[in-house]
Amino acid sequence: MQEALVPMKSESHGGEDVGIWARGPGSKAIRGTLEQNAIYHMIVQATPALRERLCQAGTCDDKGVPVQLPAPTAFERKAEAK
Repeated sequence: MQEALVPMKSESHGGEDVGIWARGPGSKAIRGTLEQNAIYHMIVQATPALRERLCQAGTCDDKGVPVQLPAPTAFERKAEAK
């Protein structure tokens, strides 16, 4: 049985595969269906500014590849002084 069909007491998403389409540089790597967690990695690798920010937050290995999720507070915007 597909895990997405089993009700859970607590869950953040259903776990189903999702359709995804892309165009532009690197879009050939994205076609068909992907597991939801793979989409995050595709977006990070396709967005140099995001990858750089993740590495600044200390989540990258020595090759500059993000290997862990940052704490959400690492991306909070500071209130601007008026």
